[in-house]
Amino acid sequence: MRVVIAGDYPADPAYIRGGVEAVLYHTVQALRHYRDLDVHVLTIESDLPCDQTVNEDGITVHRLMAPWPRGNREVLFSPDHYRLGRLLRALKPDVVHAHGLDRAYPLVGFSSGAPTLISIHGVAFLERRLEPHRSLKSQLRDWVLTTMEVARLRRSQGVFVINPYIRDCYPTLANKKEIFVVENPVEASYFNVVSSEIPGRILFVGHIDPRKDILLLLKAMAIVCRQVPHAMLHVAGNVRSQEYQAQLYRYIEQDNLAGNVKFLGRVTNQELLDEYGACSVLALSSIEETAPVVIGQAMAAGKPVVSTAVGGIPHMIEEGVTGYLVPGREVETLAARLIQVLTDDDLRHAMGQAARQVADARFTPEAAAARTYAAYQQVAHAA
Repeated sequence: MRVVIAGDYPADPAYIRGGVEAVLYHTVQALRHYRDLDVHVLTIESDLPCDQTVNEDGITVHRLMAPWPRGNREVLFSPDHYRLGRLLRALKPDVVHAHGLDRAYPLVGFSSGAPTLISIHGVAFLERRLEPHRSLKSQLRDWVLTTMEVARLRRSQGVFVINPYIRDCYPTLANKKEIFVVENPVEASYFNVVSSEIPGRILFVGHIDPRKDILLLLKAMAIVCRQVPHAMLHVAGNVRSQEYQAQLYRYIEQDNLAGNVKFLGRVTNQELLDEYGACSVLALSSIEETAPVVIGQAMAAGKPVVSTAVGGIPHMIEEGVTGYLVPGREVETLAARLIQVLTDDDLRHAMGQAARQVADARFTPEAAAARTYAAYQQVAHAA
């Protein structure tokens, strides 16, 4: 069975940019072991001198150049759709698996004539509505994009959701028979992290933008440091909003937190593994999330998680067992839970062990690949 998986795929596995790339890459690596699958990956890149097709350990990867920035989602009417669709039709896939409801990939899949499955990695319309300074133009754009996303869901032969929360956000899915829940896989190396815990180390992993609400975490740190003076927050992630980053720096200076907060910027996979090994707890303070890969990574590394209880996160963390869930934007509660985890060694270690057990059962690449393979078989046989 030939399957074309279309989505953002890392140019260098050592520098995986974001959760979607991580999910796609690690699932593809696990699918290599299914000998009856001929897997092709189709990904769009903006910084290529020309189109490239390479074989990477049995997986054929087609990297296609594109005129738009790689992260740009304004690709709905690109003239390159014809070129991409022509390549896809030439491959004659039995199934197309398109990643990203708000990206170009589902449209290219539909043009192939093969059954097309769509993976929804986030609730894009909710994330768009959290953007600051929404003009009438942006609201109109949001309406157009949401309408198109709903049409894509209806047209698809099946939908992968990474968290049950997504089903609740899209009423269109209520009438969809083929819905496959496949949770985000975590690379095997995270299960092999050797703990080198530094007391008081708190880790945040994610892009620096308003949706992640790192300012809330900094405000909690100001409280935490009064009781745990050696507490140190490491922030690992790319800057998506320079304006927001400047706001964070101003707050750090205002509250004298410079000695308790360190921005790491973009880190390699090995550096991130080291950060998980050194931390006592992963902290997230987002306003909206679907199923953050970083939670699965922390749990695989045997670390508890303290997070705001938003979006699909309550489906991932068991309150008081693998971590703590905090009502959104409650600074005092977030700080209190972090203090509790940092100062109670027995609690922290018990939560870490429980988190690892959950990760073993739910977040391995093999588990994701098995569910994905079963979905391919089901849809291909029904076609």
